[in-house]
Amino acid sequence: ALKDLNSNENESLSYISSVMYKYFKSKLFLKTENLDPLILENSLKGKVSPDSIEKVIAIAKLCDANRFSPTSSTSEKKIIKDISIILKDIDKLL
Repeated sequence: ALKDLNSNENESLSYISSVMYKYFKSKLFLKTENLDPLILENSLKGKVSPDSIEKVIAIAKLCDANRFSPTSSTSEKKIIKDISIILKDIDKLL
């Protein structure tokens, strides 16, 4: 996931969201194809800190919202940096 995020080929928020959801689907052995922030939150509860869950959900919501309204005040590079840090931290816990 981190390699995909840092590849610089595609920095759109929908791509970032896709990479993040694939990471969690694989890491948490989720069977659903339709991940959303609520499913992520419920799947992560008890496995990682509430602060980490909050950060993941905030980024997931931002990316998902951008799919329907592609105007975001947060830069893709900052989101990639933030999600990379979060995924590294969560990877240590899972």
